[in-house]
Amino acid sequence: MSAPAAVHAAPAAQDPEATELGEVVVTGSRIRRNDLTSASPLAVVSAETIDKKGFANVADALNQQPVAGVPITPEGDQQGFGVGRSFVNLFNLGTNRTLVLVNGRRFVGGNVSSIFSGASAGGQVDFSSIPTALIDRVETIQATGGAVYGSDAVAGVINVVTKKNFDGVEVNAEYGVSERGDADQVRLRMTAGKSFLDDRLSLAGSYEYAETDSLGYEDRNRTALQMIRGNNPLNTGPNDGIPAQVWYFNRRIPEMTQGGLAFRTSGTSMANLLTIADPNNPGQRVTAQFAPDGSLVAYDPGKFVQASIASGGEGLNLGELTSLQSPVTRHNATVFSTYEIAPRVRLDAEVFYNHTEATEDYNQPIYNGGLFGGVSGALQILDRQPLPVGRDARRLVEPAGRSARGPE
Repeated sequence: MSAPAAVHAAPAAQDPEATELGEVVVTGSRIRRNDLTSASPLAVVSAETIDKKGFANVADALNQQPVAGVPITPEGDQQGFGVGRSFVNLFNLGTNRTLVLVNGRRFVGGNVSSIFSGASAGGQVDFSSIPTALIDRVETIQATGGAVYGSDAVAGVINVVTKKNFDGVEVNAEYGVSERGDADQVRLRMTAGKSFLDDRLSLAGSYEYAETDSLGYEDRNRTALQMIRGNNPLNTGPNDGIPAQVWYFNRRIPEMTQGGLAFRTSGTSMANLLTIADPNNPGQRVTAQFAPDGSLVAYDPGKFVQASIASGGEGLNLGELTSLQSPVTRHNATVFSTYEIAPRVRLDAEVFYNHTEATEDYNQPIYNGGLFGGVSGALQILDRQPLPVGRDARRLVEPAGRSARGPE
């Protein structure tokens, strides 16, 4: 009988190129993967770029990127509930599809869900609430955040990375004005920080004050022209070689005035405008409008082009009611602290304070006109005979079966 052979497991040969795994980071549903940082385009805006170009707001720097669509900022007609806010709109997919993080974490949104919201309610972060003094860089990952963060990151993710350590005191003051001597812009910043306990404790803070002035459409010659494209009356068809549309100046809305127009029937057809006797040409009639005192006076609709477009005349001038830049005043304060309890245990604290005041100096009123419909529908004045008075009037309100007689 042969003796059983002894079997020994030989040690595996050491791979000379093997490297030791240093760290494994698991963050729940947001597991870090290399493909999120390498396969997708990554754009970085540094703090030096923000300072050199004089951007008073982080959004101003991000909106210079090619992937930035039409944003929501104080530069434009923001109207009622959106004044003073700054939202980035990557790829024009909507500001509520661009997720904003601060140091890799979701930040407090500046857009409240409301039927009056003009920015697609979705909790977007207002970049005006993020101070620029302690920003280290701003990273933009394009169109790959939806799989990790959800539908609010379909267009991309913007991560604002702040400085955690700052040693010393820095004061910065900036002032800007347009070549026309208007649209002033002021920014004052103060930053301070220091390390303690052999650099185990680090404290840093900043305060920022920024103010921008208002600017209206009629403050610039180009926008004051009120240019708009409209139908070309000379055009006879697609093959005549004549442009289908041409430019018109001094655009007005002929179906509306600030005092109001009287139409004989429902709708906004100019043919149904109420007419009155022409005070300058006896025997002639002209279209009428309501004067500030409520009386009817002559109305010049200008050169009618098409619905809601006329050149000249006394129709509603949106140039007087449209803003190029809203005035905004904001105060931002930030405090960061880091305390290393143990070599691998660290306690971080971040405090943000923001107070923003904004006013839309140029805004459209609430209309009562048939042109827009809905809650802005026209006021209807019924053409009826006067209601009876005295005994006959009581008969209209007495309940059935009761006598309307009584002391006169």
